[in-house]
Amino acid sequence: MRLSALLEPDADYEERDLPLGCQTPTDSLVPESAFSHGEDAITLAEYCGYDLMDFQRQGLVEKLGANMVEQRDGTLIERWAAGETADVISRRNGKSFEIEILILAGLFMLGERKIMYTAHRDDTALEVFNNVVAAIQRTPKFWAELDEAGPRRANGQRAIKLRNGAVCYFRTRTMDSARGQGYNRLILDESQSLTEEHLAALMPLVTGAENAQINYAGSAGGMRATIQAKLWRSYKKKERGLCYRGWHLDPDEDFDDLDKIAAVNPRLGRGLSYEFVAKEFSRMSRQDFGRERGGASTYPREEGAGWLVPEKAWARAQDAESAIASGSTPRYVLEADPQLERGTIGVAGRRSDGAMHIEVIDHEPGVAWMLERSRQLVTDHGGELWVDPKGPCGFMLGDLAEAGVPVKLFDADDLKNAWTWFYTNANPRPLPPEPGEDVDPDAPRPVPAPGVRHRGGKLMTQALAAAELRKLLDRHTLRRTVSTEVNQGPIVAPMLAGYAVGKSERDVKEPPPSPVRATGAEGRRTPPQRRTRRTRDVDVATTGF
Repeated sequence: MRLSALLEPDADYEERDLPLGCQTPTDSLVPESAFSHGEDAITLAEYCGYDLMDFQRQGLVEKLGANMVEQRDGTLIERWAAGETADVISRRNGKSFEIEILILAGLFMLGERKIMYTAHRDDTALEVFNNVVAAIQRTPKFWAELDEAGPRRANGQRAIKLRNGAVCYFRTRTMDSARGQGYNRLILDESQSLTEEHLAALMPLVTGAENAQINYAGSAGGMRATIQAKLWRSYKKKERGLCYRGWHLDPDEDFDDLDKIAAVNPRLGRGLSYEFVAKEFSRMSRQDFGRERGGASTYPREEGAGWLVPEKAWARAQDAESAIASGSTPRYVLEADPQLERGTIGVAGRRSDGAMHIEVIDHEPGVAWMLERSRQLVTDHGGELWVDPKGPCGFMLGDLAEAGVPVKLFDADDLKNAWTWFYTNANPRPLPPEPGEDVDPDAPRPVPAPGVRHRGGKLMTQALAAAELRKLLDRHTLRRTVSTEVNQGPIVAPMLAGYAVGKSERDVKEPPPSPVRATGAEGRRTPPQRRTRRTRDVDVATTGF
């Protein structure tokens, strides 16, 4: 069901027929442990009046897993299986409950002497403090263990101190929000706003503690979420000692799909209103809704990360005179960013040497112009028009059919195969030695000519430099939305166009044109006339479209 359909005037549905929020994270990494204090923490939470959902119960069990570790002197000591835990989940899904229970368990069950809770905003820190105090007040046994002065609230120095000296501080993060060391637990709420400077000031707090744990909790982050981006990359690498639980959609997903939203919001239908979420979808921008409700992160790229196709390989594939051979059928692809702010038309076709020429021929604001331009290209120059029916331009299929423009469609496998084709042809591997060849181990192997050629247009190069991959089952393809917000149409469209050429050739068994050797000036191709309609930021030279 479409999320937007819930707000239509004639919407006819029963909430009992709508999907409930999924209790299992989409992304999970749990270190092995011999036992867990999680079940005891759940019992303590229920004793304090908490009514936990399945995902919260499982989260406590996984966070509080532990092992017995033998020390140098042969004695055994308890250690957390995860020295760091991270929960990344959309807002209003109850992550604060787990934080509050970790604080209560630390003070009243685990014997932790010093706990530090921090949040980016003061109202968040105040809310968690008040909730923990209220849970203690509901539990006479715990209230009796409080220091005689009771919870401290003065001057923003909030703290809960017990008679035995155990204490939990509640702070708003600053560059100087805490000092000292030997803390047993450091809780970093709103971790999407955690900075390098904050972490540098706070991490030393747990230095020297026998068995310390750091707990991160937040919603999906954007370009400024540098620490959360590192946690995500650590999860992808399956870093030892990290417990990661995340509810994420890919930034290219269809956020209007109610089933997908339910998959990343455990409380949907259990306290999180369907209508409220539908209103969020209608009011927010696509990117904001995807991040805040869909868990679609747009993290900054890792420092020093290279191009997906190495820059040197892309430069080697450049040919200022590259062009589609006469008689070769061009394939055009319509592309756009998910917000439909800019449309792109890419083209590809075989060169006279059999390599694939790719190019951007249009990159304009909006998408309304693409219908007439598509009709003109196919009418004046021939060729095939291709569209991804599930992509941003899929909505144009009906209009194209009414205009009499024939269209061929990509499928999900094509998107995966297109990236594999593009990467291997733009970045060919060195040739293996011939049988019996005398190989010099210090000499570089020869590399074949690239199977993809381009003219070095600024748009394609900038898009490729910022390109990122997204996973499709067991393979990858290019994202349409990247963290740097560089429009990806100028690389996605030519890539798909090049793949469409090969796919069409395989379907009709049409061999590529035979290589033609130029013999002097008479064999050279006359450069095409440039069209004056091009915008300033499209490729300077075109194939004449």
